[in-house]
Amino acid sequence: MNKLRTLFGSLLLLAFVNSFSSKAQCDLPTVFTGNTGVNMTVMLLPDFVSSLPVTDVDAYVVALTPSGSVV
Repeated sequence: MNKLRTLFGSLLLLAFVNSFSSKAQCDLPTVFTGNTGVNMTVMLLPDFVSSLPVTDVDAYVVALTPSGSVV
């Protein structure tokens, strides 16, 4: 009975560990290297960046289209 409990515990632990590794595997899209014809480079000066009302150390800047899509 004790061997059965040990085997069941081992299988349960293996299934638990395997569930984490399978969730980490996902298909990422490849990087687009072509020219869309509407590329733009924006430089944010230090004065502008320091004037932003940042409340989180992981904050980031995004651009929105008039329809609300993130670009």
